[in-house]
This record gives sequence, structure tokens and C-alpha cells, in this order.
Amino acid sequence: MTSLGEKSEEVVLADLKAGSTDLTAKNDVITLDDVTTTLTAAGAKAFGGFYETGATLDPLNLTVALTDDADLPSDDPSSTTGTGSSDNSGTTGSTSGGVTGSTTGSTTGSLASTGSGIPATALGTAAAVTVAAGAGVVFAMRRRRTEA
Repeated sequence: MTSLGEKSEEVVLADLKAGSTDLTAKNDVITLDDVTTTLTAAGAKAFGGFYETGATLDPLNLTVALTDDADLPSDDPSSTTGTGSSDNSGTTGSTSGGVTGSTTGSTTGSLASTGSGIPATALGTAAAVTVAAGAGVVFAMRRRRTEA
């Protein structure tokens, strides 16, 4: 199992499989939607064994620039133009395995449930009410003892 401080380089987390083998470039950009992902053994190890090898992950959408000056789509839904330029601003990462270029994409679906959807304000209020009620009981019991 990988410790938190250990660094792993070039780990293939998942095998990707496109729904179509048609990789037609438009304006030096290839776009793939709903690419299925399957966790590799190295990926399962990288996640500390939390997921099993072969687990199906959420599908993803990929956009690959074939040239440095290709315009990649923006992640900003209000934007109407691409964000790519000769310096590849707005792109992240790069592809490997003999293919060069920049990639950007987004996942579909939702993230794993982490419990962060719990209403912290409601829990804080409930805790405060519980503490106040406990303090009230302690106060009442002490007052009763001093009167007796």
C-alpha cells in the first residue's frame, strides 16, 4: 500500500475505451465523448486499495489538440470562443503513449459521496442546543442540591 508521502510517477490509473473508433480531427482538435474508464491494478494501488482492479469509473469527455495553435473549447459555459493559443493557455496535461499534444476534458456524473453534503449549520445548531440543554440540567441539579 502506498503511504501518503510516497510519490508515484507515470501510473496508468485507468484503461480508456472510446465508444467510436472514428477519430476525425476538426480544426486540429479531436473530441471524444463518454469514454469508458476501467481502473487498472496500478490505479487500484494508487487509490490505496479503496477501489478494486477492474472497477468501472465515471465516463469522461476528452478534447485533444493536435497542434500548438489549435483552439480548445473552454470549460466556461458562458464563453463562446476557445482558450487555446500558441502557448497552450487554458489547457492541462499532455497525452502519452506516442501521441503528443494537450488534453482537456470534464467528467460526467458525480463525485464519490464523501459526506460533505451534510448541512454543517444544522448540525452545529443541534450541537449548541444539546450543550445548552445539558448545561440547563446541570444548573437545575446544582440548584436543587443547594436548596436541599
